[in-house]
Amino acid sequence: MTDKQPPKDENASKIETLKTLDQLVFSATYSAFRTDPKDQTVWPRDGGLIEGYCPSCKKNTTWRASWPTPLATNGPETITLRCRRIDSHRAYVFVVRKERGHTFIKTGQFPAASISHGAEYLKSLFKHTHHSDADEFGLALRAAAEGYGIGSLVYLRRIFERLIRTRIDEAVEQGELKKEQFRGKGMREKINLLKDHLPDFLVEHSQIYAILSKGMHELTEEECQRHFDTLQQSIRMIVEEDNEARDRLERRRALSVSIREIDTTKS
Repeated sequence: MTDKQPPKDENASKIETLKTLDQLVFSATYSAFRTDPKDQTVWPRDGGLIEGYCPSCKKNTTWRASWPTPLATNGPETITLRCRRIDSHRAYVFVVRKERGHTFIKTGQFPAASISHGAEYLKSLFKHTHHSDADEFGLALRAAAEGYGIGSLVYLRRIFERLIRTRIDEAVEQGELKKEQFRGKGMREKINLLKDHLPDFLVEHSQIYAILSKGMHELTEEECQRHFDTLQQSIRMIVEEDNEARDRLERRRALSVSIREIDTTKS
């Protein structure tokens, strides 16, 4: 929980459209959303399901969400998450609704977003990357949940930079590129050189790095908090695409070995 004050109403122009409950649960404190209380995609009658980590079970689990009815009211509300493994394990998201439930601000969450994701979940997400990435992504989530927007972007930027450095080292080691080609180059130029070695989403949105850097040096805490969900989801998308490519490569290599062994046996 935090004793920080929510942003003033002049930030209302930055309200995002709420598309899923996950977006709410894993967003930063004081994120503002617009929603239709009757939208069954976001607010299904039987309660929404969210995949996450239960700190009590110490396992990945499915949470079932429930909320007070009717939704079309103003004022504070609590969304309750129940672990489907053990019903007594709970998490809570606190919001303040306005405009008869069509807009609201997330004012807090317990446990913090980083705990809900959990170490095991983050370890599985960053299974192919540097060992520090899972820890730093968790720190980014915790910083955002506690209202430290600038600090949260620092951790995301480190993960981004580390991925690029790793890909440079791999490309050089494989003899596909030379170290000298990267000297004096900016991030976008490095990404362009590495485009065949990077996830498509990163190549298509190379400006993510510039946005993270701007957040560290130019934006306010409140501005960084508003942008955090989009940026952390982008890092997650990059890592998920990278995982898919590397898993496919590992399967391909394993199958190639098996085929050669069969071929050798037959001959």
